[in-house]
Amino acid sequence: MAIRKIVKLGEDDVLRKHARRVDKFDKRLATLLDDMADTLYEADGAGLAAPQVGILKRAVVIDVGEGLIELVNPEILSSEGEQMCIEGCLSVPGRRGRVLRPEKVLVHAQDRKGKHIELEGEGFLANAICHELDHLDGVLYVDKMIEDGRKAIAEMKRLDDNIADPTISAQIVRLQELSGKIFVQVEQNPEKLPQIRKFMNYYLPTTLKILNAYDRMGEQGVAGENISSTMHKVEGMMATIITAFEKQLDNLFGAEAMDISTDMVVLENMMAREGLSDDPLHRTAQQTEPAQAEPDDGGITLEL
Repeated sequence: MAIRKIVKLGEDDVLRKHARRVDKFDKRLATLLDDMADTLYEADGAGLAAPQVGILKRAVVIDVGEGLIELVNPEILSSEGEQMCIEGCLSVPGRRGRVLRPEKVLVHAQDRKGKHIELEGEGFLANAICHELDHLDGVLYVDKMIEDGRKAIAEMKRLDDNIADPTISAQIVRLQELSGKIFVQVEQNPEKLPQIRKFMNYYLPTTLKILNAYDRMGEQGVAGENISSTMHKVEGMMATIITAFEKQLDNLFGAEAMDISTDMVVLENMMAREGLSDDPLHRTAQQTEPAQAEPDDGGITLEL
């Protein structure tokens, strides 16, 4: 048994590949499962899939505090309910995100000897099973977050189509555009995922909740105190919500802006030294010849 290196996102494309079914239930498989368990416990995780240690085989180990579970060639037969999970990943260290998972799953798999088994998981165990089985298909939880984001954008489009007010409709379109750009940035640069945690956990779902309430109240055709005042408040805060979304998108370019600013300073200094800049300080320094000191001691100059 040994501790194996856990592949991190961006290090190897093995995390994006589909794992192959296990056909041989031999000593090599047993060693792999043993090593995966040791690696899991060493990393203090809840689950580990073979691709995470660089092996494209459909095998996972899970322990959510109820003992070690080994699943070879697992597949989900059925699922029930929903739960919103806060997930992390040993291959994406230091990051967490919200992912919608089934509340209960029924899984068919084989054990290390090839025996067929069925396992029912609920709550945290169902969450862990789904997370690890995603790894076998090259899917990471960050992909699930982006998928949830796209669903949110689709919901915004539905609300835009349903809400008659042209001002609110235009503002919803702007939110769609900003959300789409945010998710493109995170999809292309997964290291930016921690920067949208507040956006995913609060801004986006709360905005959808508010807009859905506005839509439902608008359909009632009643100008009562509760409905009218609530709708008026929503209309009044939409500009602020758009500003918050814009700020979130802008924040994703913070590191890039800093890098570019540094490069610009270096480039400006180089051009100034070549006389290609209007910088008066560098231009004066270049044009002014250094004065030669006249010797006052019979022509002998002491240099230290």
